[in-house]
Amino acid sequence: MTKCTRVWHVGPLLLLLAGGILAACKPSPPAEPERDQPAELLLVGDPFAFVLERMQPTLRKELNTPVNFDIERYSDTRRIILNNSRDHHSFYNLVSFDSIWLPRLAQEQALSPITQEDLDRIGVNLETFYPASLSIARWDGVLYGLPIQPHFELLLYREDWLTEKGWAPPKNFDELLSQARAFHDPANERYGICWNGLRGQALGQTISHLYAAFGQPIVGADGKVHIDTETGVQVANYLKELVKVSPPDILNMAWDQRIQRFQSGQAAFTYGWGARSMALEYDPVSQVKGKVGYSVPPGVDDTLRLAPFGQWNLGIPSNLSPSQRDRSLELLRRLFEQRTYDYFLESGLVNPYQIRPESSQVESDYLTTSEMIFEENLISKDARPKLERWSTLADILGIRFHDILLGRLSTEEGLSLAQSEVDEQLILPNSSE
Repeated sequence: MTKCTRVWHVGPLLLLLAGGILAACKPSPPAEPERDQPAELLLVGDPFAFVLERMQPTLRKELNTPVNFDIERYSDTRRIILNNSRDHHSFYNLVSFDSIWLPRLAQEQALSPITQEDLDRIGVNLETFYPASLSIARWDGVLYGLPIQPHFELLLYREDWLTEKGWAPPKNFDELLSQARAFHDPANERYGICWNGLRGQALGQTISHLYAAFGQPIVGADGKVHIDTETGVQVANYLKELVKVSPPDILNMAWDQRIQRFQSGQAAFTYGWGARSMALEYDPVSQVKGKVGYSVPPGVDDTLRLAPFGQWNLGIPSNLSPSQRDRSLELLRRLFEQRTYDYFLESGLVNPYQIRPESSQVESDYLTTSEMIFEENLISKDARPKLERWSTLADILGIRFHDILLGRLSTEEGLSLAQSEVDEQLILPNSSE
């Protein structure tokens, strides 16, 4: 009994000593970055990032501080933003994000809202941006980023080849297939069309765009994902016809490869995001400079010709100290000055992230087409639905339709399996603005 009593009295003392030791050993939260450390920007490997990278020496000199660019692949950029938001202090001062990620980023509070006070402080006037651009940089009415690369997925075509035939750019799927068949000549390494056929998210993005172009959004008005439908059969059949007039490696082709193949002069058409026009018109190796036309993609009929709209934005991480957030605002001020926009144009990235001033002397078929789409509101609001789990949906679509195109699954089997996988994983949309 005495022994037990002694243990009872000594135990709390040992616990107190142990607690003190543990407290002394517990690491303190990491210190916030010093002001004289480099400013860090996380950018996706898209054209705007490479133009900004070329500005690095100028930015360092003007801001009197080192500026580093971490340029990553698409899916890695999203993962890094989320991981960075869970750290005590953000490593990055600015991050680039796809508007389609915004529901998830807002839900996890990964980004700091950009307020009117912030905009006044850095001298950014929202009226210089297209309203549609600002719309997809917002979530629940809150602005989380400034548009740095808005662009449409267009149908790019060999204008010189069509002119020789006396043809106008195709306005519907039947016309596109007919013209692609006429140009398809595999024996001479000439193909009808290139597109995103790579298994997973690349093909999944194509599928979502095509559902909208056939008149049935992948996410319906009821807020549910609809895959196993008659539209799904139409999409699968259309892709099977596209495969017949595409390069033999089309089911391994994704964003950059389709542009490179078209750039080499081997294809009559390609689907492509507009910012890639820089590679076609300004890259010294391009075989198609001055020979490319830009058109709203075809639909199942002429009335459904709308352009999918994507956008990269620059946002401020939410876990920055006040002094580091001030530094981020200073970077935004410099990056959204008129001279930066002019530098974009001079570099060949004729990117309509701001409304072009009337005094501009830039001549660009791509820019003119983009401005026409904005002004006439030919924007598909259904091609890229804002979903918290968009990446999961795109993967499922891109895997099961790939199986259909490879003949591993029948169309009916692939659609049914994709629908059941989506339903099981409860992919539901959030509110949008």
